[in-house]
Amino acid sequence: MLGLMVAQYILGGFPSLTHAIAHPIGLVALAVGGFGLILMLISFIGLKRRNTTVDPTRSPDVLVTTGLYRISRNPMYLGMLLMLFLIPLMAMRPRPLLFTLVFFLIMNFYVIPREERRIEKIFGSAFTQYKKRVRRWL
Repeated sequence: MLGLMVAQYILGGFPSLTHAIAHPIGLVALAVGGFGLILMLISFIGLKRRNTTVDPTRSPDVLVTTGLYRISRNPMYLGMLLMLFLIPLMAMRPRPLLFTLVFFLIMNFYVIPREERRIEKIFGSAFTQYKKRVRRWL
């Protein structure tokens, strides 16, 4: 995500905060980015409280289905996706949205399915039932 944000910055530029606040779209950008950051933090805390890993390359010790995980199977990734709207909206340029789309495609069609296969092997029917109840993004 950070690498894609850097690419967005290079491609689209990043206006000053005062410039962003002066325009309604800049305020929307700050709200969306701020909400994304909050989702990431709450998701992180939720995993840590359940004593499971936040590292996507490691297998989880616990299937977390409470808190934000009642609404989305991937609230941390959703927060990252929202963060990737910040620069394109603040810069008021559509080209950096390409990197937001790239993030979504990589996560939705490669990273998340790979993680879900691993989690399903560990938690079996509990995860299958969870998948039926809770959507991947929202």
